[in-house]
Amino acid sequence: MKYEVQTNFGRGNWENVWHDGEDLAYFASPEDAQAEIDDMIEEMELQGMDYNRDDYIIVQVVDVKTIDDDGKKWNITFDGKTLKFYDASRLQDYDNSGVGSYTFTEYGQFVSSYYLTTFTEGDWKRERGQGLCLHGAVPSWSLSGEAMDEIIDWAEELI
Repeated sequence: MKYEVQTNFGRGNWENVWHDGEDLAYFASPEDAQAEIDDMIEEMELQGMDYNRDDYIIVQVVDVKTIDDDGKKWNITFDGKTLKFYDASRLQDYDNSGVGSYTFTEYGQFVSSYYLTTFTEGDWKRERGQGLCLHGAVPSWSLSGEAMDEIIDWAEELI
């Protein structure tokens, strides 16, 4: 998992503006991120600058991969432990509604989730070239073998 510190610029506008050289700064744990905030606030106090501790929040970063599988668009998120699959083919319909528990999000309509280890470790590791049915009641919520190979390659990069 990775975390970032976001700064409040007013009116709900939160952004990560913390840098490590030219790149945005990310932290391995919330504790590391909090230590960075504390160091920055201590420096501001030494310089007599005004600050508001509530203007800094720690946010877990979610990695997103978008794939096109035979004309169907999928967004797959990774939160450090779990791959979540979203049907993004009707993302333009995003209005936080949906059918039952399958609500629309900013990534699309949630379909299914799996632990990353399902695709990368032990007996549960998916074999290359095999597709995956994400939801038996909706035939179009299946991934081809080619799409699964792309997802497995990405999953192995995330380890």
